[in-house]
Amino acid sequence: MRLIKQLGRWTVFLVLGLCGAAAPARPVAEANPAAAPVWRVGILAPRGPETALKAWTGWRDWLERRFPGERFDLVPLVPDRALQPGALDSLDFLLANPVQFGALDPGRSVRWLATLRSSGRGDLRFLEQIGSAIWTREAGPTSLAGLRGLRVGAVDPQALGGYLLGVELLDREGLAPGRDYVPVFSGFPAERPLLLLLAGQVDAAIVPLCLYEELRDAGRLDGGSLRLLQPATTDVRTDSDGGSPPCEASTRTLQGWSLAALDTVPDALAAAVGRVLLEEPPAADLPRWSLPISAADVERRLRRIDYVSGDHDIWAQTRRLLAHYWPWLAGLAAGASWLLGSSLWLARVARRQRRRLREAHEQLHAYEQALARADRVASLEEMAAGIAHEVKQPLSAILQYAEAAAWRLRSETPDSALLPVLQRIRDEVLRCDRAIANLRGWVRPGQAAPVGEKRALGVLVEQVIGMVRLQAGRQGVLIESSMPAALAEHPVSSAFEQVLANILSNAVQSGAGFVRVRASASPGGARIEVADDGPGFEEEHLRFPFVPFRTTRRDGLGLGLLIAQRIMLSLRGRIHLDRRADGRQGALVVLDLPLEPPKSDS
Repeated sequence: MRLIKQLGRWTVFLVLGLCGAAAPARPVAEANPAAAPVWRVGILAPRGPETALKAWTGWRDWLERRFPGERFDLVPLVPDRALQPGALDSLDFLLANPVQFGALDPGRSVRWLATLRSSGRGDLRFLEQIGSAIWTREAGPTSLAGLRGLRVGAVDPQALGGYLLGVELLDREGLAPGRDYVPVFSGFPAERPLLLLLAGQVDAAIVPLCLYEELRDAGRLDGGSLRLLQPATTDVRTDSDGGSPPCEASTRTLQGWSLAALDTVPDALAAAVGRVLLEEPPAADLPRWSLPISAADVERRLRRIDYVSGDHDIWAQTRRLLAHYWPWLAGLAAGASWLLGSSLWLARVARRQRRRLREAHEQLHAYEQALARADRVASLEEMAAGIAHEVKQPLSAILQYAEAAAWRLRSETPDSALLPVLQRIRDEVLRCDRAIANLRGWVRPGQAAPVGEKRALGVLVEQVIGMVRLQAGRQGVLIESSMPAALAEHPVSSAFEQVLANILSNAVQSGAGFVRVRASASPGGARIEVADDGPGFEEEHLRFPFVPFRTTRRDGLGLGLLIAQRIMLSLRGRIHLDRRADGRQGALVVLDLPLEPPKSDS
């Protein structure tokens, strides 16, 4: 009996052990907080680790309450140490300005979750916007030009508000560091340049936004009054209730800090944290967040700051250009010397477009992403104009050769079978010439695409279908069309030929086996529907149909639909993408075109 009782106890222990091994790990972690996953949140601490921990501990506690099964440890990062290689390897999240992160670890994979909109606390107000203030003593220079030949104090060469934005402003005034003035770096914390200025060790100081006001209100600025160079009032205040006057800056301000998830954070957790941050927090003293800052604006600002601050590493610049412009450079790379010339040309065009975008950005902050896409499209327009100019001369030569050959054949062999072929060559060359004329008119600023000659709608549609059938026949694609007689005689612009040819070519190249072109009357014009039985459009393409450089073909550029949209707009028409109305697989492109009344025989 004693042996049986002992065996019974061991059996119970064995069953309990197996059940414990089969239980999921998350409930155990929730029951024992010490065993919960620990996520390390790095926080840049330009004003010292103690200040950073004091400012963000309440937010960390709130985040842990929202995620009971997780732990978040705050890791203050003094910026000069964070710049060392491998300093961010042990982190999972990062609280920093996106532009500053580009200087800390430009090759690290990062997902920006949210941008700080309102801190709710006075000691976090300086993080909502980033800017620089350039201070001098009352008896010092009165303008930025007066800093020539003087010593300018700053925190660190990579400090965003404490140096980079200020040196960018000085660069606009024609002052380069090391050549026109002597930068003196004091290191962190950020108030050291101001203290050196008061002690007379430097002639001016570049400090972050609101730092002077905070030190002044705390009574830490002894030794004389200071003057701000090129003052500009902001909407940032040093308190949370709005009782203090706004902080002053010398530069324009950027959006403040953002929270990023690094590559060690699972996608599910990163998405959940992003959703929680965009909700209103339960306490008034906790930060409030908005959608993350545009990656295009961060890249544009980084390129400008790298150029100003002296980052002239040719390999870094080449890698950046290749990453940003590779669709164009891949088609133009014919040799090392030619590639270098193309890169310089593209850099010049991009710099000019960035200057235009910067001026537009001051007026239309809400259209930031649209302006970034316009930058790339405008650069393409410049390149398209050059290509159109170069192609026009060979086309003219082909046309002359074809007409000369046709003239000689008519005089020697009037019934030659080559005469129709030469006539077809002449027609296609003239069609290319019309397309080039449309393209050159499209790229001229402020001008719409020229409408070209007028042709009957039915004749134009049949000519385009006949041209595409040559390509479709080789791939076994059947094209059918139907055109009401009442619409066939209406004149339309020859520019519409380019749109219809592009739509039909896309259908043939998508892998469709059957394409139907059907025309019908619509209020004020005609509706032409092009349906196929190919794979159809993806949901993303239907929601955002005219995004440049997006293509599903391996050798495509992703510009056909964008050009078609621009031509339709110039003709006061409309293009719409959809799925087939009968529920079958395939794509449907609807072209609404205004029509003119047909010409009277009288």
